[in-house]
Amino acid sequence: MKDFPRHTDNDWYVSLRDARTLFGLEQTVPDNANIFYLYEKDYKVELGTLSDPISGGHINLQAFLYEWLSPSEKAAGRIPMLMSLEVDGDHGGDSLISLEDAVVSGSNRGPDAVTSLFRLTASRPLPPGQHQVDVVVSVGERIVWKQTISVKEE
Repeated sequence: MKDFPRHTDNDWYVSLRDARTLFGLEQTVPDNANIFYLYEKDYKVELGTLSDPISGGHINLQAFLYEWLSPSEKAAGRIPMLMSLEVDGDHGGDSLISLEDAVVSGSNRGPDAVTSLFRLTASRPLPPGQHQVDVVVSVGERIVWKQTISVKEE
């Protein structure tokens, strides 16, 4: 959390930014802007074909995310998706590399268009042998997909 929670009148409050990050929420602001809405999106994730065995001392995975954003969602800011690789239960370790970059930009489709296709990549060293790798896709701290794969590094 970026800000300390506040305690007021027997209730605890967290900042909007922290609530969005903790629960992976999107925000819309209607035209009147006196109120805003927080909601979670549903995601469909499918595992593609993986090569086995892996060679070269690294496991490299990429995923693609298609997401349409309304102009009000764009104005509120988007929480990036992350993909992590947890090898043999290490929760990502120190060597985790995870990136999200735009593949198709909306800038050439008018002022209300937004980036709609993102590539997620994750890479990390893998010692020789058989490993259980948890592939985790998350928005903020909200895990939207997790699957364990078995890989062998030669």
